[in-house]
Amino acid sequence: MESWLTNPTTYILILGVLGALYGVGLFIFKVGEWKGNVDKSLNSFKDIMEEIRSNFREILNRLPKSTYQGSSPIALTDLSEKISDELDAKSWAKQKAKYLISYEIKPVKILPEFQIQEYCEEFVEKEDALADIDLEIRKSSYEHGLNREQVVAVVMIELRDAMINLLEEHGFEQET
Repeated sequence: MESWLTNPTTYILILGVLGALYGVGLFIFKVGEWKGNVDKSLNSFKDIMEEIRSNFREILNRLPKSTYQGSSPIALTDLSEKISDELDAKSWAKQKAKYLISYEIKPVKILPEFQIQEYCEEFVEKEDALADIDLEIRKSSYEHGLNREQVVAVVMIELRDAMINLLEEHGFEQET
């Protein structure tokens, strides 16, 4: 039994096992160290992403507010819907549309919608066209941090929609 103590192969085997244990231990230690570095980097990455999101939100908040969507045809946003309700622009637009169709346009056919929009744009730019709601427009502009033209755009969109609806209700055909 003492022969294994004097056998050089035993020592080599013991050294090999100890080396393997050392290697496994070192590997486990390095993996743990690497995992710690990855976690630290991941946390740092999360912090950087949160800062980017915060900066992005701040930039978006500084952009001017839009009162209409840039799709075709232009449509009201949530903000402009609120402004329209405050101004009671829908009822104003219905009254103006009845007047304009009866006394100004006298249509035989419905103009294409883009021409109705152009007509409404020109109409609201006239000096006295909005006289009856100008005070409300200026007040809304002030309260929402918008310029007057942005609030007038809301009124114009409501007028365009009212004119199109009224013409369609009266059975006028769309011009092609």
